[in-house]
Amino acid sequence: MTKTEALRIIHRGALQYQANLVNRNVLFVTLDKNKKIELFEVSFLPRNFLHLTGTQTKLSSVAFYSMACRDRLSDRDISFASDGTTEKKLDVLITAKNLHFAFS
Repeated sequence: MTKTEALRIIHRGALQYQANLVNRNVLFVTLDKNKKIELFEVSFLPRNFLHLTGTQTKLSSVAFYSMACRDRLSDRDISFASDGTTEKKLDVLITAKNLHFAFS
């Protein structure tokens, strides 16, 4: 994946995150292997978006999110994690928009 491709995904992902998830809390209900119910809550704050991309930057997480929404990030603003997690996270980020259907 090139930085240009990553930036395109990050911009689209930021707009989807803003429209569907930002400032929402989601309660996940699961069953463990013993059929015991487990609950955990996730908050989707603007400052959390950077983590979802797997990229590294010198920008603050809030500035990164703001610039991503406005399509103002450049290839100088990001770097990829050496362990390959950036590409994996960006692949998942594209599908995160579907989470909002749980709120309908």
